[in-house]
Formats: sequence, C-alpha cells, structure tokens
Amino acid sequence: MPRDKAERREQELITGEQFWGGLLQHGCRAMRQDDGSVSATRIIRHVLTQKSPRSFQLQDEMANGVPLIETRVGRVLEEKIDAQARLFNDQIKELEVEIARLKAEKEERDRREGEERQRRAEEEARRLEDEAQKEKRRQEREAQLEKERKEQEAEREKERQEREAEKERERQEQEAQKEHERQEREAREAEERERRDAETKERIEKLEVEFASAKEQKERNEKEREELKKPWWHTYCAVM
Repeated sequence: MPRDKAERREQELITGEQFWGGLLQHGCRAMRQDDGSVSATRIIRHVLTQKSPRSFQLQDEMANGVPLIETRVGRVLEEKIDAQARLFNDQIKELEVEIARLKAEKEERDRREGEERQRRAEEEARRLEDEAQKEKRRQEREAQLEKERKEQEAEREKERQEREAEKERERQEQEAQKEHERQEREAREAEERERRDAETKERIEKLEVEFASAKEQKERNEKEREELKKPWWHTYCAVM
C-alpha cells in the first residue's frame, strides 16, 4: 500500500469511534509496526516497561458473580447492540421501501418498455408488410414488363425470321435464275461449240479434199516434168 494512503488509513483508525478512538481516549496507545525490526523492538520494549497490569472493572464485576449482560460493559454493549438493531431495522425498512419503489419503477419501466417493444414490433410488422406489398407489386410490374419484352422479342424474332425467309426465297429464286441462265448459256456455248466443231470438220474435210487434189495435181505435174526430161524420140515413140 502506498505510504500516503497507509497514513490516511492509520489516522482514520485512530480518530474513528468505531475503531480505536474510544480505546485511545481511555488510555490506550497506538504504535506503528512497519514490518521492520526497529519498530517491532520499540513496541516490545514499551510493553515490557509497563507497570504491573491492573484489573479491569469488567473483570472485577464478573469475579463478584455479576453476569456479563449486567456488567457496565455488558449494559453499554447491549445499548449499542439495541441502537444498532434499531438502526438496522430502520435501514431494513428504508431498504424495503426502496426495494418496493425500485420494483415498482422496474415494473413500470418494464411495462413501458414492453409497450414500446410491442409498438415497435407492430410498426416493424407494418413496415415489413408494406415492403412485402411493394415487393409484390414490383415483381408483378417486372413480370409484366418481362412478358411484354418477351412478346416484343418474339414479334421481332418472327419478323426477322420472315425477313430471312423472304431473303432466302429471293436468294433461291436468284440462284435458280442464275442456274437457268447458266444452263442456257452452257447450252448456247455447247451449240456454238458444236457449230464451230461442225464448221471446223467441214473445213478440215474441204482442206483434205483440196490437199488430195493438190497432191494429185502435184503428182501429175511431177509426171509431166519427168516426161519432159525424156529424149524426144522416147516421147515420139510413146506417142506413136
């Protein structure tokens, strides 16, 4: 314990009637022992140097057969005990009144708090109900919007498919037209090839005829040239 606090406690014990005050007023002495040998030696020396002990009035009265309760100390203690009992009874009554008051206040406070909790619970229930209704309406609106959105998407998808079908039909018609034109073009080209082949064949045949005629003419010319190279009598004889 700190020194200043210990000194205050010592002063309280010395001056307080409920502690050592009454003893000190009747000749007792308070001495401090600080857990050291010096203070302990001083206390022992003081006790040893005291005169022969005297008997107390209480000892004398009880030695004469007076009951403890009838001795002066007993009567003083009884008065103090009675006073303390009355004090305790008064304190008990005050405490009972205070306890009753606190209980009443607690009950009233609990009642008000219960009513407040009930009110808050009802408000919370109403709030939750309102939120539930709002959430329900919101979900219904969202469901309606989602339904309209899906219907619009379905309509757009239908229109898209119709456009794509129309485009596909046009594309197929164009491809069919192109295929028809290609077939006609190929047919014309085939006819043209056949015509050119026929013309080429005919020309080749003519050229072959002309070639054969030219070859024959060439052979006659060569024979005539050979005849011309022979002597004239050979020619004459041949003529004859």
